[in-house]
Amino acid sequence: MDGYENYDLQEEDPYLIEGSTCLKNSLGITNTAELNEAEAAISAAAMAELSGYAFEWSAVSGEQMAIACIAARQRLPDFSRLERLLALHIVDLP
Repeated sequence: MDGYENYDLQEEDPYLIEGSTCLKNSLGITNTAELNEAEAAISAAAMAELSGYAFEWSAVSGEQMAIACIAARQRLPDFSRLERLLALHIVDLP
């Protein structure tokens, strides 16, 4: 399954989107490569927290996040808004 060579996935895996080789996800992404990009951006925010930084979720409105996620889920995905939100709202932990 393209993009998941390091995983033990089965064709009838309950974690796959039906009729797809892409993992189920809350972002609504159905393409493995696009999901990998989104996971990388989100993981960067998580890694920042582990490195003494935090993502300031309270500074991001639901509307901003929705717009960024919609842009990332398009046929030609645009992750720039999501990446910009992540970059702008990572702060040093005290």
